[in-house]
Amino acid sequence: MRVIQQSFALLAICSVLFFTACDQQDNCTAPALEENIKGTWSATWENNATVEFKADGTFSDPSEALISGEINGVQLTAKTYEIRTGDELYLKAADPNNSAISVTATLSVSKNECNTIGIELLGVTADLTRQ
Repeated sequence: MRVIQQSFALLAICSVLFFTACDQQDNCTAPALEENIKGTWSATWENNATVEFKADGTFSDPSEALISGEINGVQLTAKTYEIRTGDELYLKAADPNNSAISVTATLSVSKNECNTIGIELLGVTADLTRQ
């Protein structure tokens, strides 16, 4: 009889933990974009492309899914970002030896959810999904 009681107690604890975890995930409120964007994201428009936004304002974009450039044979690999006016993502790719040599892009942010950030450029929309 004691084994049955212990089994029910364990089942009850597991159920509470499971439903609590589901509830927290379903009711997520995204933080401000400045905080939410930090981390690793998948670019839904590019196969196997990942982008990592770091807390120091730099980002890694090895597949060049968001921005890339080359000027006079120089690859623009020093990539930075900043959030402007709460709903614009400003990107810059620069020469690692001379930040004055660069290309920039400003993307509108159409969606800021816990696991999805929607971006738009020239009427084309796409999603970044959290990994």
